[in-house]
Amino acid sequence: MVMATAPSASASGSSLSESRESGTQAIVARQGIYDARDALFGYELLFRPASVSGVQLSDGDAATAQVLMSAFTDIGLAQLVAGHAAFINVPYAFLAAGYCDTLPTDNVVLEILEDVQVDAVFLERARDLARRGHVLSLDDFVYRPELDPLIELCKYIKLDVLALTQRQLEEHVDRLRAFDVTLVAEKVESLRQLERLRDLGVELFQGYALGRPSLVRGAATNANRAVLFELLTQLQDPRAEVAELAATIGRDPEIAYALLRILNSAHLSLANPINSLHQALIMLGADGLRNWATMMIMSRLAPNSHELTSGALIRAKMCELCARETSDAAPAVAFTAGLLSCLPELVHKSMPNIARQLRLGPELTAALVNHRGPAGHILDCVLAYEHEDQERLATNAGPPHMLNTFLDAASWSTSVMNALTTTRE
Repeated sequence: MVMATAPSASASGSSLSESRESGTQAIVARQGIYDARDALFGYELLFRPASVSGVQLSDGDAATAQVLMSAFTDIGLAQLVAGHAAFINVPYAFLAAGYCDTLPTDNVVLEILEDVQVDAVFLERARDLARRGHVLSLDDFVYRPELDPLIELCKYIKLDVLALTQRQLEEHVDRLRAFDVTLVAEKVESLRQLERLRDLGVELFQGYALGRPSLVRGAATNANRAVLFELLTQLQDPRAEVAELAATIGRDPEIAYALLRILNSAHLSLANPINSLHQALIMLGADGLRNWATMMIMSRLAPNSHELTSGALIRAKMCELCARETSDAAPAVAFTAGLLSCLPELVHKSMPNIARQLRLGPELTAALVNHRGPAGHILDCVLAYEHEDQERLATNAGPPHMLNTFLDAASWSTSVMNALTTTRE
């Protein structure tokens, strides 16, 4: 693996805040869901790319991240659904990684996609979400016996009327009467279909016969990517203090604003709104904060950052594993050094300026700027391995078995990227 070297100081005259995307729009499509009396029941929120930014998110996880960030921070869920139910598609990896745990339970419906693999791990995650009070739905449903345990956890079942024959629709409705679920007919394209579905006993309806998707626009939250990266680094350390995290978030008003919007939207049942970062972080917890910070990165970075992010994770994990093997540096510090060493490529700024603007401590600054100290020595060994510099590796007396270390780090990075930004074929 060969990664580009950091840009020179002469090429870094701009501030980190200039790494923000400018002029972007948040766009969410919503399509109404109606009851048998044609009254509005809720909306399905759908991803639409913001053509102004040029960002095209094709994989399901990134698209879901964009919808959630737009709904909760840019536009606001209240403006999007006005108190009605919000149906949001959630891919397998998104549910498995726990990104839905901090979503509100009173008016958000998590739509599990039709290609879900119903294994023991996924069922346990679904049960945990149901225990927490989250409302689940199955999208584009086609009955299979192995789905029975999942159906029992769901409140809604969506039937694609264009994918099923009339006989199949009747069979599905009859079979699902045994479960305590509300049936939603989607892709209803004619009034004749609508009447026939009402006669079958279907309760909710969605499709062109009732209304086409409409676009809702808002100004996209411009999160500083360097601060987001540092925040994720801090969250790797279980000893991270709330005050420390609040100080990091406080350096970017957009991130602070986004997190406060998230908390005030996601905990609508609280007697009092959340008005401070400290209060928000305590309420959200480290896992919830990690989830939302990750979603910010997923929804804000350009698609071609996938390789850079994967490489950064491999480098960071290699540094951590080397530190564990040699005991020369604290593993958490080595991981941080490896992760932050990729920031020059991400924000197009020299490492000395990054270290100053992020106010990094002396140990981390020495490791990143001069490759000095225990963590700096490990980082230099890992960089030498990346660039296949055998002479430099021998001079530095790097840890043995670097190939195995790389393979372990690459495997770990792959699992993380699959959970966070996997490209679903």
